[in-house]
Amino acid sequence: MRQRRLLLCALRVMAPCGMWSGSMAGGTSRAWMLGGSASGSWWTRPAVPLPAAPAARGHAMRIPTQAERQPHPLGVRALHWSIAGLVTLAWLVGITMEDLPRGGGREQAMSLHYSLGIVVFVLAVLRLVRPLLWPLAHPTGQSLWRVWAAQAAHWALAAITLGLPITGLLDRWARGRPVSVFGGVLLPAPMTIPGGRLWGEAHELVAIILAAMVALHIAAALWHHLALGDGTLVRMLPQRSLKHSPPRPRTGT
Repeated sequence: MRQRRLLLCALRVMAPCGMWSGSMAGGTSRAWMLGGSASGSWWTRPAVPLPAAPAARGHAMRIPTQAERQPHPLGVRALHWSIAGLVTLAWLVGITMEDLPRGGGREQAMSLHYSLGIVVFVLAVLRLVRPLLWPLAHPTGQSLWRVWAAQAAHWALAAITLGLPITGLLDRWARGRPVSVFGGVLLPAPMTIPGGRLWGEAHELVAIILAAMVALHIAAALWHHLALGDGTLVRMLPQRSLKHSPPRPRTGT
């Protein structure tokens, strides 16, 4: 017994001081040096702890379910990409028609710009009633703030997409000019539109806001795909892309 106490005293002197402070990982403490052990005999030194698994750190690995990886209905995807493509085309026409000389295709470009805007307006209205035609289920396992953020982004994009062609039409009518639809049908102003060129400035402001929201929309889609690894992005892509896109586990919060 005396030899055991001498051995313990020698080990205390030789070991670093920090080794005995506090409790050690693995369930042992300084009681190991006093003759007791939480894991076995008194001479058994606790093993070096391994890095904690993700579940031990409060994270749970989650693989998207098959239902979450199913593509959205064809009508939803077609509506989404049609609006995106037409808005992009109308924007490209809009930024180039101002540089065209009068009589050198400028009126044709303006007619195309307004015509695309009218089609976007019709599709934006259809997008408002889309939940009645193609209701979409929310992904499971999402926190409440993510669901609210997705809903807010959806309605904000819908409102801005509607506001862009409306302000463009009001700008044209406020100048006393009809709107030519694809070079054929003329849409005169339904009433006297006050405001003059203010509608043109409002149209440009709405276009800037829409561009910023589209950038945030793309960033959020990439965040869902790369960081969360869920099926938010791939569900809006063509079905063939889903077949070649393997599920990625994500770390839940």
